[in-house]
Amino acid sequence: MIGIGTGFATILSLSDLLIGQNFLDNFLTDEMAQLDAKLSDENRDDGFIDDEFLKGGANETKFGILFLVFAAAHLVTANTLSDHFLQRYMHSGLALIKLRSADELNRRQGLDMLVERLDLQSTPDIERAVLSALDDPMEGVVVRAAHIAGTLRISAAASRLIKLVDERPELAFPVMIAIGQIGPGPTTDLARKLVASPAARAEPVAQAYMFGMLKSTEINRLLEIFGTPNAEEDARVAAIWALGQLRDNRLLKSLTDGLKDPALRVQCTAIAALSNLVATDSAPPLMDAFESEKDIRAQCPEILVPVQEGGPIKIVTKYRLKLFSIVRALATTDHPDLIPWLVQHQNMSKDYNTKVLMKKLWEKLKEKDARGELNMIRHRLRTRKAQTAAEKGGAAQEGGGSGRVDKTGEKGGDSRPKR
Repeated sequence: MIGIGTGFATILSLSDLLIGQNFLDNFLTDEMAQLDAKLSDENRDDGFIDDEFLKGGANETKFGILFLVFAAAHLVTANTLSDHFLQRYMHSGLALIKLRSADELNRRQGLDMLVERLDLQSTPDIERAVLSALDDPMEGVVVRAAHIAGTLRISAAASRLIKLVDERPELAFPVMIAIGQIGPGPTTDLARKLVASPAARAEPVAQAYMFGMLKSTEINRLLEIFGTPNAEEDARVAAIWALGQLRDNRLLKSLTDGLKDPALRVQCTAIAALSNLVATDSAPPLMDAFESEKDIRAQCPEILVPVQEGGPIKIVTKYRLKLFSIVRALATTDHPDLIPWLVQHQNMSKDYNTKVLMKKLWEKLKEKDARGELNMIRHRLRTRKAQTAAEKGGAAQEGGGSGRVDKTGEKGGDSRPKR
């Protein structure tokens, strides 16, 4: 502000040399007083306004300078009242200066400035500042620095963040989320140390989300989180989401168990996880979930990974109708049995978008079937079914049974019901 005022005063003082002769006198002239004097003159010429005042002249220059002055004053005032937004968005210098401050609030403010920058990118100076802030005694500074390390994917901070989980267990939740934000790679192997960490295990939600973002294969720990008796709903959501990030068909049964969870949020997360598999075998449990749904108006809520404010949004589930989500997941399976199934269940949902999606899916499957693209899938399913039936029949014979139905009405080895 002082610099702008000094520059403006310098221009005015040297205006006769820089702009033109008698510029300052004309600039300071009270034009309204001259106009009033001429208007009050009884002997005035009625045409003087057209001849003189409508020509403009120096008035245009004066207006331009005053416009720039008021615009600059408005911008400076807004910048001051808005916590110096120009400095935050233009460069990181002010933020780095604040990070060197002895005042804890200034250091926290410097980290906030880095997060709020539109073009936030990792530089050596920022990395050094963030690594230094991770050792700050103030919890708020450490948490914000961890968030920036995760947002910028500063791999050099991973080992320090992992140590922080045990050193400062009260910060374990945000720190593990930040570790996950760094992304898969070397950090994935380093994070294996946190599987047995007491501080990490005390925060199962953050631990599961961390493994999911890192695409870690710590499947046993994730299944443990999901299967823990009386586990909180958020932990089950995080565990199912993390398992779905692996996109491993061997996890089909575990993801299917999520469809049977009493919590709607867990069910919706399992639907999204099954759609990530893009596997034919995920169709039967999804069809069962569609048929067994009692509330056809149930809505899947939007669930986000709990990152700090200012970070990139990572969606777990989107806000949409549950039946619609199931049909979207079924569209990734190409299961041949969907062709008759879609026709049989087309009126179960009253939602227009769900009906349209079911119709489009049926048309797509019919086209693929006409081209013979479903023949291999159909053959594989029949072969597997026959093999399973043969294995069950062999097991029944080894047990000494005849494989036929007994008088109790139970199924025998041929899996045929009693007639």
